[in-house]
Amino acid sequence: NDNTVLVAGATGAGAGILLRIDLSGSTPTRTVLARSGQSSHLLTDPSAEGGTYYWADVWLDGTQGLRGAIWRGDGAGHNAEISDETAFHPIETHGTLVWVEVAQDALAGLAVAAPAQTPDADAQALRLLNGALEARDLASGQQWQVAPHAEVSNVGAAGSLVLWQNDAQTHTYDLAVRAPSAVEQQVRGATIVGATASAITWASGDATTLAVYSTR
Repeated sequence: NDNTVLVAGATGAGAGILLRIDLSGSTPTRTVLARSGQSSHLLTDPSAEGGTYYWADVWLDGTQGLRGAIWRGDGAGHNAEISDETAFHPIETHGTLVWVEVAQDALAGLAVAAPAQTPDADAQALRLLNGALEARDLASGQQWQVAPHAEVSNVGAAGSLVLWQNDAQTHTYDLAVRAPSAVEQQVRGATIVGATASAITWASGDATTLAVYSTR
């Protein structure tokens, strides 16, 4: 956003870390927004609304399977968990928090017996998840379900537009009207699709032609 970059990664010891990097000066400066307390925890999907930051803490539990919790912070070290432990891939956009809620039995199926876990193992497990796509208005707190099924690794959002895939089909949703976008049917079979705050772009078939739908 402008001259600010959010980076989620891991230290050399394997602990998750969330950084804010300011590129406005001659030398980039970085601030640590959050750090996981355990090496098996991965911090993912940072986004921001004003001075408030959102991200996910993901870890693989040998008994319960993959776990994920959404956190909110103010950049000054005041961080709080705001979801249960079955929430993944949070994105803040258009004053709304969007994420995927995965059923407990699906997460339990990813339980492993190996005692040592790594951020890479967490990331690989994330690609297997499918769950309900949820949205929460950050001003009113009102929450609703956007779709019953979405692949965690294929959810994206920009402006009021949300994109996701399920069963090899692409879907779109407009948060401004809380309904599928005007090009929902056209993008179902898209081989390439992307969104910005003002447009959806996609290609189908042999991808020789790009279609653009402007939301402005």
